[in-house]
Amino acid sequence: MAIAEVAFALPIFKTFHYAIPARMSAVLQRGARIRAPFGSRRMAGVVVGIHEEHGSRVLKEIDSVMDPTPLLPDELLDLAHWLSWRYFCPLGDAIQTVFPSHISSCPFEKLIRTATPPAHPGPLSSAKGAAAPPAHPGPLSSAKGAAAPPAAPGAPAVKPFASPYVLTQDQLSAISRLGIKLWEHKNHSTVLFGLPASGKTEVYLALIHEALALGGQALWMLPEISLTSSFMEQLKSRLPSEVRVLHSRVPAKSRRQVWLEAASGEPMAVVGTRSACFLPFKNLRCVIVDEEQDESYRQEQASPRYHAREVASERAKAHEALLVLGSSTPSLETYFLATEKAYEIVSLNSRVSPVKELPEVEIVNRRLEPGSLFCGRLLEKIEARIAKKEQVILLVNRTGIGRCFYCGKCGWLARCPSCGTALAHGIYSGQEQMRCRQCTETSPVPPACPGCRAEGGMEHKGEGTLKVVSSLKREFPQSRILRLDRDTVRDTRGGGSILQDFTSQEADILVGTRLLAKGLHFSNVSLLGILDADAWLYQSDFRASEKAFHFFFHALGRAGRGPSPGEVIIQTFHPEHPVFGAVHRKDYLRFAEEELEFRRDLGYAPYVQIGHMEVSSVKKELAENYAHELAEKILALPAALRPAGMAELMEGQIAVLGPAAVHGRPAPAFSILLKSKRLDDLLDAFKLAQQSPRPSAVKIKFSVE
Repeated sequence: MAIAEVAFALPIFKTFHYAIPARMSAVLQRGARIRAPFGSRRMAGVVVGIHEEHGSRVLKEIDSVMDPTPLLPDELLDLAHWLSWRYFCPLGDAIQTVFPSHISSCPFEKLIRTATPPAHPGPLSSAKGAAAPPAHPGPLSSAKGAAAPPAAPGAPAVKPFASPYVLTQDQLSAISRLGIKLWEHKNHSTVLFGLPASGKTEVYLALIHEALALGGQALWMLPEISLTSSFMEQLKSRLPSEVRVLHSRVPAKSRRQVWLEAASGEPMAVVGTRSACFLPFKNLRCVIVDEEQDESYRQEQASPRYHAREVASERAKAHEALLVLGSSTPSLETYFLATEKAYEIVSLNSRVSPVKELPEVEIVNRRLEPGSLFCGRLLEKIEARIAKKEQVILLVNRTGIGRCFYCGKCGWLARCPSCGTALAHGIYSGQEQMRCRQCTETSPVPPACPGCRAEGGMEHKGEGTLKVVSSLKREFPQSRILRLDRDTVRDTRGGGSILQDFTSQEADILVGTRLLAKGLHFSNVSLLGILDADAWLYQSDFRASEKAFHFFFHALGRAGRGPSPGEVIIQTFHPEHPVFGAVHRKDYLRFAEEELEFRRDLGYAPYVQIGHMEVSSVKKELAENYAHELAEKILALPAALRPAGMAELMEGQIAVLGPAAVHGRPAPAFSILLKSKRLDDLLDAFKLAQQSPRPSAVKIKFSVE
């Protein structure tokens, strides 16, 4: 009897078996969608395996096959299994991630109508069945005047790569070295380590051009939607007929088209955010993860809670493709792997801007000017730069007016009634309101303090973008000021018009959040100010110092890219913090070595594996009691222990910390933190917790660092 193993889009850690009717046995394949009885319902699922079984087991039969040809290739099914194992999630959740709803919910006939005939038709199949690379006389040897290699049979004509810039020796060397690896068609993992404005983009463009010339496909991943439009323009000007974009704001029909084109195997370049790493590429030759250290590559809102950098690495391995991780400040995990020789480092040590030196950094002690939003030094510098017709960027950690709203008389703090998070104060939907950044609920601003009933005592604490813009208009009434943050990006289709206006010098000052520190080029910006640097630094996260350094270092790269030398002013109440010393020295390598030593001593990644279990319930006592019960169950394992001081964790041991209350959640929650040298030991503890009986009112969430 033929048996189909089926996964459903349900949060359960198991698959289900169904008998395959004789009429379907010839057409049903792994990766196809089916409909089958599930309890009292008929549900759509994906066939993840087909087996022969000899016995008398009575099974329900599959009702119907939705796809005459499987839509989900073997490679993506294998990736779903890997996601389920690596991030400890139900296989159904993993399949939903690799098989997005705009595809999985679409009838097969409609998908076929959606697809325009590709230039290079081919069946939906796995990467393992992809055609062999075409003959090629050698890799791309230089950017200027390099001969175009022979293309794959039937591939569209690709113009020879020609940069409009005179490339540096570092760029030419990087293109040559990486071009050799691309041509070899073997999985190579490389870190492209370059200063801000060292010309990493030109290296990416040359590699994408080469992948297309070889008849292959290329993926260029970016951390933010707002960056895709500017990079798309650069790609289209070089490769006008083979560039696609993919992110959550692209219409569903266009996303389906890109999905089907990737599955067809036709040469194409895709620029996209983290969701693009799940496209069903058939002939992937090059994967680029730009700003690989960026936290936006982490998906933490839903299961599986994955890191797109790791997924990109798995895709590159499956296709024997070149993986390029680009950054001016690689994540400590990536830097550690490079020091362990798992990754090769290719360096860009010189800047391509007219000013070859990085901007001078000045750390200003805010304790000397308490109560002021802008220090006197920063105001002087802004005035001087505007007088020279140069531009200024000011960075803030928050949108809105302030990060919290409180009474200056009694200390009452506005909190979200649903999750207890401090409410941000700002202008939302054209009205002055308070809004929760966790669950997005809004509340009107109270006319008087709800705590002491005093009128006129309500204040906002922390600098939000709206507050900064309002203060700047008073200081510089004749200046043109723009704002770029999460709210304006939402209102201006990704913020492209704001960036275009600023690039065209339609404004003197641009106030923004962390979006502005990511890969953008402004040739007329000569001054950058970071107003509340401590907000980036003091967070309940062992990566806080690393994240702050990444942000400050990438931010300073936005200034001084044109003819004028750049300056950076960082305002802080704690200028003695080691991160500010490292930023002032502009010394990433020393910072990385010191931070890795700190991580090794305290037992944090990349030296140990870290996992979190979060137990929640509408009943606080129920959640707390079950979290303690779960922690005790794990501690009963032979290798489990409560860590004592800074004792080093031994191979095979599992350290258990907590449970501890988690704030800012819609329901009361408690977290248990686990540490282990080996991922398998961590996952075994998760499995024990997942299989333990628990009250129906209790939920448990798993995440792996």
